[in-house]
Amino acid sequence: MNADDPGSVTIWVDALRAGDPEAARQLWRRYFQSLVRLARPKLQARARAAADEEDVALSAFDSFCDGMAQGRFPDLADRDDLWRVLVIIAARKAAHQNRRELRQKRGGGRVRREAELGAGPEPAGEVLAQIVGAEPSPEFAAIVADECARRLRRLPEEALRQVAR
Repeated sequence: MNADDPGSVTIWVDALRAGDPEAARQLWRRYFQSLVRLARPKLQARARAAADEEDVALSAFDSFCDGMAQGRFPDLADRDDLWRVLVIIAARKAAHQNRRELRQKRGGGRVRREAELGAGPEPAGEVLAQIVGAEPSPEFAAIVADECARRLRRLPEEALRQVAR
């Protein structure tokens, strides 16, 4: 089947619905770069630290294929329908990634990447050395010691469970 054939996408969509992995590969080849270009402006710079536009495109296409396998999108009939579905999924994935990076447990958007640390008057290496330091803080050392002791106390129980299996 010729990739430039206007009916090819419709045929691939029908084949994907029937479970043909080759159809998924053909659709991937045809739409992946377009999804990447679509996702790029939708991702905030902070969100790109953990996942970039290619990750969003991959996740969107994976969700689309899973949806097809589960019988969702029963009205999807042609290239226009397919592109609308892919755009919606990719936009939602990008928005989710943006929200994820702004969550409080991830620093609420205030966490700085290593590359940003060199933007001030001091080189990034010096800034990181000041943050990290040569030795752990007393609080961190106490936490590590407590965790090691806790795991050592549990070790005999876990070993007995392994032997019993």
